[in-house]
Amino acid sequence: MPETNIKTNIPAKVKFTQYHQPGLQDGEYQIDIAQTIQSTNGRISQATYSQTLKFAVFGERFSINPQEIQAVFPPQGSLGEHSNVLPHVIVNRSPLPWERSAIVGRKDLPWLVLLVYY
Repeated sequence: MPETNIKTNIPAKVKFTQYHQPGLQDGEYQIDIAQTIQSTNGRISQATYSQTLKFAVFGERFSINPQEIQAVFPPQGSLGEHSNVLPHVIVNRSPLPWERSAIVGRKDLPWLVLLVYY
């Protein structure tokens, strides 16, 4: 029987993702839309309507919202022998590690790194 999420009582699933780019990278975007309408009854010969929309996409930059973290191991404050265990973090959104670039021009490398201090 799989473990369940204590908060939602939904069976927990773990998926190992090697690479998952977000739909849009951080930055400013512009969409230009144009539509041309021609009348078939001769009243209006032709009309063109256009619209320009600007929007921005922002992701985490210097910290991660605690709501984005599902679990960490070893847990904070745990005591015991952890020298033979690989520390890890489980995130709630798979594109999170790839929302920013670690090296300019290399979008395949995640910016998220787990640092272990002991």
